[in-house]
Amino acid sequence: MPAPTRIEVRIGGSTYRLTTPDDEAQARLLCAQADRLVRRILQANPALNQNAALVLALVNALDETRRLEARVAEAERDSAGLASRLAESRTEMLRAKALADAAAAEVGRLRAQARREPPRAPWLEGLLDPPAPAPDDEPEAGDALESDGAAGPGGPDGRAEVD
Repeated sequence: MPAPTRIEVRIGGSTYRLTTPDDEAQARLLCAQADRLVRRILQANPALNQNAALVLALVNALDETRRLEARVAEAERDSAGLASRLAESRTEMLRAKALADAAAAEVGRLRAQARREPPRAPWLEGLLDPPAPAPDDEPEAGDALESDGAAGPGGPDGRAEVD
């Protein structure tokens, strides 16, 4: 750690000798900002003395610091919420990828199976074949259907007749 540095700065028209453990350029930048704050307050309120302007500048700087800290805290909460949602999304994405990989593997397995075996649908087996005639309805070879011209249960055209 470097040794503290002594610097001389002007704030609000007064000269101050300061010792800083930080970088001299950074300390001078902060003092220049403080000088601008005090000068702005003195220009807006000419009746204030320098000590009152310094106190008002300090209070304003602390208020701005508090506001910025609140914004940082809110941003950290938002960031934590986003990180949580990102983790959930990542988990869901990995789950979806695993399902897609499993589906792709199943498609590959079914394609390989289809190449080895002829296509078939066991639940349709027999549904596409014409129905076989019942054994007692089956005409024997050589039998012919004859019509003697007599009307069956209905009239000559096969329709039922009402008396």
